[in-house]
Amino acid sequence: STKDYSISNEVRQKFPGISFAYTIIKGVKIKKLETELEKLKKLTVESKKSVTLAEVSEITSIRNYRTMLKTTGVDTGSRRPSPEALMRRIIQGKNLYNINTAVDAYNLAVLETNIGLGGFDLAKVSQPVVLRFSRSGEEMHLLGDEEKTKTKDGELVYADTDKLLTLDLNYRDIDATKITEKTKDVILFADGGPDISPDDVVSALKKGASYIQKFCGGQVGEIILVQ
Repeated sequence: STKDYSISNEVRQKFPGISFAYTIIKGVKIKKLETELEKLKKLTVESKKSVTLAEVSEITSIRNYRTMLKTTGVDTGSRRPSPEALMRRIIQGKNLYNINTAVDAYNLAVLETNIGLGGFDLAKVSQPVVLRFSRSGEEMHLLGDEEKTKTKDGELVYADTDKLLTLDLNYRDIDATKITEKTKDVILFADGGPDISPDDVVSALKKGASYIQKFCGGQVGEIILVQ
């Protein structure tokens, strides 16, 4: 059952106060583009353009994600927390990605809340999901990569019962569970951290889910916080 989602003891010991939240949005209809969503993306991007790189690195959630990733041995100069990577794109004068109406919708919420979100095709996920440390040499085929990635020991990953789903919290996702225009049910995650309040995690998740519902329809299920 979905209630069996968890955070491993090792992760909780290393990062006391860490949390994540998730929800399932059933019966979505996903398209490549939606005019209203494009308008909203433009407005949000415009509102963020004046932010400086220095200000981005001072945002509480981003600082928290960076500290966590550094603790796991990640070079955060090249592997940045997803909200930071999105903000940097905007500051560099680029737009939000155009993937599809579900992914674009939750990326909008990431930009507005600075909380990392990750969405997957529920049909491709073998529940339940756990946030844990990787073991050395676990393999994952990350979205957009030709070659498989082998994990080092102790990287932060979300995993289902038979595979790794992400690397560095929700920074990188695997190809197999990606949301496409054929996806019917979406599972959406929000990343917490030791100094990120669970309320902020839950409200970012709600925002991401409500944007998906607004632009793709569907029914948003229970919002579940895991600590």
